[in-house]
Amino acid sequence: MTDIVQNVQLTPQGLETSAANAFDVAMFTANYFAAFSTDAGATFTEISPSGMMTLAGDTFCCDQRVEYIPSIDTFVWVLQALEGPIMLAVASREEIRRSSGRAWTYYHLTNATFRLQNDQFDYPQVSFGRSFLYLTFDLIVEGGAIVARFPLSELERRATLNGRFLKTPESFVCPCHNTLEEGWLGALQSDSQIRVLRWSETSTSVNSFVVDVSTVPSTDYSTMTPDNTDWLPPTSKIQANITGAARNRNHLWLAWSAGKKYADGTTSRIPQSHVELAIIDMASQSLAGQRYIWNRDFAFAWPSLAGNWGWDVSEAHVAIALSWGGPNDYPQHAVGILGDPPLLSTTSGPTAGSGGHYNDVRMCYPDAEQFVAAGAVAPKDTSTPPVVTNRANYVTFRR
Repeated sequence: MTDIVQNVQLTPQGLETSAANAFDVAMFTANYFAAFSTDAGATFTEISPSGMMTLAGDTFCCDQRVEYIPSIDTFVWVLQALEGPIMLAVASREEIRRSSGRAWTYYHLTNATFRLQNDQFDYPQVSFGRSFLYLTFDLIVEGGAIVARFPLSELERRATLNGRFLKTPESFVCPCHNTLEEGWLGALQSDSQIRVLRWSETSTSVNSFVVDVSTVPSTDYSTMTPDNTDWLPPTSKIQANITGAARNRNHLWLAWSAGKKYADGTTSRIPQSHVELAIIDMASQSLAGQRYIWNRDFAFAWPSLAGNWGWDVSEAHVAIALSWGGPNDYPQHAVGILGDPPLLSTTSGPTAGSGGHYNDVRMCYPDAEQFVAAGAVAPKDTSTPPVVTNRANYVTFRR
């Protein structure tokens, strides 16, 4: 059974959250907020993403991600600029502790870095393998996405990065968490096909293959709260895009939000918006199974996955963080271990929404039996005019 070890509410607060930890140091980010901890997540001290971005001459926008890479004892902090570029900032545990979160080496990734002109980057995602950092992000102007990787050895030395990249026709290319000796990434190519990218860490070439899946219900996500407010309207950016990827032994697990209707307007057999998972056999490049997280009375959305296979664990697991809510339950954040119900809510109380269009979950270090998740909700506010006060939570949990 899943047990929540920590559930710490942060102030100030934010949506679209990400978290990573290592020993006694932790990082937490949200849309317009970032913080660090040196007491294993018990308390957090705010640092300024806007201040970081001004170092590169840009204006901080919104999306952020954090990751910890144990082989080089380095936190990676990804920040998105209003003008388009992405900042990739790195710092060790000791640098964060000694400088009160201010000593970061940053790399300014611009249109020129990826041989583009006047594009804007969006929705960055990050993961790592044994030798490389993997970074993906969407292209707003041209469409599609960039998939890039950078040597961990150069990040460790804070040296000039000699990365490689490719452009994909699909957006929302999700990098596999804990990818080990190969980079694995997945994207929905259509409502019935997944394209999987495989990038060996001993090769410069990227291979891909397509896997057929049961057709995904990709329209009508509308789900009401107890006060009859839709928490998954089109403005929430809800779409059928892969937002979670993790490896468990020889299987790649991919997860996405699915709606109530198919693209042709016919109704799905599942009466609520829900989460679908594809399990892909990496050796045979075929679908090993397709699963669903659903409930007749409420919806699920925004899944993120993490795995701990390949580390010193008694049993390998795939962890999930997601949002849920419906007519009888205000939207909340939840975590769990797949195959080990129930999912556990980390938030509670009347809320107006799920807290943005992504959640994050990672493996903890050095305790690989444990996972760290970031989540948020938007509490109901009846004042006039309404005051936006989001509630963000730093959560660690284990089986």
